[in-house]
Parts: sequence; C-alpha cells; structure tokens
Amino acid sequence: MFVSEAFALSSAVCIALSSMFINELNGRVPLLRLARWQITAGFVITACAALALGGWRTLESWQVWYLAASGVFGIAIASTTYFAAIYIAGPRLTALLFSLASPFALIMGYVAFGETITGTQGLGVGLILTGIIIAIGVRRRRPPAMMPFSDAQPNDSIVPVGPPPSLLGISLVILTAFGQALGSLLARPAMASGVEPFTAMAIRSGLAVIFF
Repeated sequence: MFVSEAFALSSAVCIALSSMFINELNGRVPLLRLARWQITAGFVITACAALALGGWRTLESWQVWYLAASGVFGIAIASTTYFAAIYIAGPRLTALLFSLASPFALIMGYVAFGETITGTQGLGVGLILTGIIIAIGVRRRRPPAMMPFSDAQPNDSIVPVGPPPSLLGISLVILTAFGQALGSLLARPAMASGVEPFTAMAIRSGLAVIFF
C-alpha cells in the first residue's frame, strides 16, 4: 500500500479545503488573529495527542532545536504569508501555487543533503511548473450574455473572468511554498530519527503560538 502517498494526497486535500474556509473569513477576521486561532487550535490538538501516545518522553534535546527552527519558517512565517495570500489572491491561485513547495523541497534536499533527483521526480517538477504557468498565464474566459436578435459574435466578444492575478498575492504564495519547503527540510533529520509525528507538530506549532 502506498501509505505515504495517501497521506500526502490527504494533506493536499485538507490544505485546499482550508484555503476555501479561510477565504470566507476575508474581511471578517484580521490576518494575525486568524493565524493565532488556527495555530493555537493545532497546538492543543497535537499536544494532547502526543501526551496520549507518550511522544514527549522519547524526545531528545537536539531534535527540539531542529523542530523549533522548522516551526519558525514552516509555520510562523509560512502560515502568515499563506493567510495573507488567500486574502489577496484568493483560494484557487493560492492552492495552485502552494504546490511549488514540492519542487522547492526537492531542490533543497539536493543542495543540502546531496539527495539524488530521479528522472521521475524531475518529470514531476516539470509537470507542476508547466501546469502553474498554464493556469496563471491563460485566464479563464467566458462569452457575454447574448441579447435576442443581436449581431454580436461570441468569439469576438469573449471577456476574461475576474481581475488578473495580483503580483503581491503571487509573491506571498511563493514565499509560503518556500517557507514550507524549508521547514520540511529542517524537520527532516529529527523525523528521520523517529520522532513521534504528533509531538513534532506540537513543538513546531507551540513555538508559533508563542510568536503570535
């Protein structure tokens, strides 16, 4: 069974759903308050789960430092820019560009740890970049409503749907994807040593709670 792939796909689905819910709060909840609510809730849930599973007892000091550094970039910074990007660019573009985290993580792993990039991984990165370029460069279009007995030609009157993508929004999502990838890279040594996942997430989110 492809357990890791199933977890990765589930994570992507949850992130997409989260961006839709967050977009509904645009104009209702200030950015930093929203970040504080979400991260505090995440910390409480993961800390309780870690306590129930006994993950805190197996933690070593060097692992805490790696996870704390991961929390700074992957949660404290990336979460803030993620929420801001949704408010500015919308959930669709944010979820699309957030997929850049995978190529960023692959390249960082190659540079930092000398990991090998296979042909399949390279093809996957190429497909992600191609899809993003097409989705951003080709704006959705629709024909205007035709009036009865109108001589207007739909093909000559097609108009774009919505405003063009915001440069600030795109920049914030790219920064989010980079921070998420860097956070994953910093957490990798601790996770590879066998840290209980709920405990690792509780440390990362706990530092972000203090920050906010």
